[in-house]
Amino acid sequence: MLTKNKNQHLSRGACIGFAVFFCSFTLYLVCRGSENLANFINLTASFAIRFLAASLTSRIPFSVYGAFVLLLPFGIAVLLLFAIFRLKNSGRLFRSLINLLSASLLFYSGHLLAVGIAYHTTPINQIMSLEQIEITDEALAAVTTYLRDEVNTISDRILQSRTAQADRPSSAQSVSLNSGLFTPSCLTLAEISSEIGSLYSDFAEEFSVPKAFSSRLKAFPNPTNPTAFSAAGKYTFYTGEATVNTVYPDFDIVFTAAHEMAHQRGILREDEANFVAYIMLSSSENEFFNYSAALSMYGYLGSALYKTAPQRYYEISEGLNEMPRADLSASNEVTKAVNSKAHSRLSRSLNDLLLRGRGANGTKSYGMVTRLAVSYLIPKI
Repeated sequence: MLTKNKNQHLSRGACIGFAVFFCSFTLYLVCRGSENLANFINLTASFAIRFLAASLTSRIPFSVYGAFVLLLPFGIAVLLLFAIFRLKNSGRLFRSLINLLSASLLFYSGHLLAVGIAYHTTPINQIMSLEQIEITDEALAAVTTYLRDEVNTISDRILQSRTAQADRPSSAQSVSLNSGLFTPSCLTLAEISSEIGSLYSDFAEEFSVPKAFSSRLKAFPNPTNPTAFSAAGKYTFYTGEATVNTVYPDFDIVFTAAHEMAHQRGILREDEANFVAYIMLSSSENEFFNYSAALSMYGYLGSALYKTAPQRYYEISEGLNEMPRADLSASNEVTKAVNSKAHSRLSRSLNDLLLRGRGANGTKSYGMVTRLAVSYLIPKI
């Protein structure tokens, strides 16, 4: 009697996984050549996937992504033991590998649909009708000076307000702070995410970008090493979470939150997420958010100016107030501590590889925010 070896056939689940990947990857390739289709998918199907992922984890009080990273070594050990067990049966091993490949491609399909296509939508400068301005040292210096003066003005107002409320007790739920100016007494992650959600809603109403939805900002778990998570923040589609590293100063936390929550809603290019974060925080009625926007963008443009005209940069930076200078120093100290870790270098390499896989230009794309900011701010000067 002729018998069939079921181990030699693909399972139904594996077939579904391969089919979904083929369709998703085909759609992704088509969207790379059709900006209009990419816009449509990002506003509809991609938005629905991102919203669903965020909704599933929003009520969980801790960062699922952070927990996953901490448990990753244990998970790898379990997979290795499972693989060794499967080696005892070559037929089962082959089928297991096929199923694993199918599951991996299925997860990657979700990534392509939720965020990959968004990298090929209409650029934000075209959506906002920003005039293309040539980036010269003079233009860059003018915008950097403008931002420095804005930081100084806002910081003076905040210092006066803080002095008047010096005896106000701090909240037990406030974000933990490092040194520097940005020390509001009642600034929780819930308040930050609520305010940024409202600001993004206003931005989405004005421009053709994915609409807003409510979400819960998370903090990286911080068990023993405050720099265990090398990134200032992270948005991952697989958990739907926008997560921040609270070891950074508050102005960094707020700006990073706006950046990651912009990702969460469909602004996936790194430079555009930075720019949209600046636009949103600058439009807030909360001066702490205005301060975060101005100081963060001053940092980006100041770094760009330093590379091309260091003497001009030093002349401008000398006029920065003491307290914003302390905040930047605190931020730099955290960054140095983070970057000194071997796992941080690996993390940045993997992040760069992931960005390139999505269709971005790697971590260098962060510098492109300079062109957007100059084009936006020059007419205001």
